Order: sequence, then C-alpha cells, then structure tokens
Amino acid sequence: MNGAKLSKAILVHTDFKSAELELADFSNAHFERVQLQRAYLLHATIDETQLANAILCRTVMPNAHIKDRDCSD
Repeated sequence: MNGAKLSKAILVHTDFKSAELELADFSNAHFERVQLQRAYLLHATIDETQLANAILCRTVMPNAHIKDRDCSD
C-alpha cells in the first residue's frame, strides 16, 4: 500500500499489521484502534492525534524512528 491515498478515511479497528505504507496519505483520516504493529510508515502523512488512536509496536515512523509504545513483550 505504498503511496496509498487514505485522506479523510474512517479507519475503525483497521488492521495494517506489517503493512508497507511508505508515502501513504492519512491526512484528515479518523483513526480508532488502528493496528500498526510492524507497519512501515516512512514519509507517510500522519499526525500525532491519529497515532494516539493507533496501536504501535515495532512500527517504523515517518521520520524513520521505531516506535514500541504498545509492545507487551
């Protein structure tokens, strides 16, 4: 899904585990319990409010940092 256009999408309990989402556009999308474990979000358009409503574990962020906020191990 690299380069996917998901602006203004309503994403509720959406599973993006291990998804390739480089350059994806999530601008103005609504997130609720979105699964982003092991997802690759390099250069994606996504904001902190959306990420607050996502599950992050071994997630590659838009800035190339890895976020493990929700890992249980």
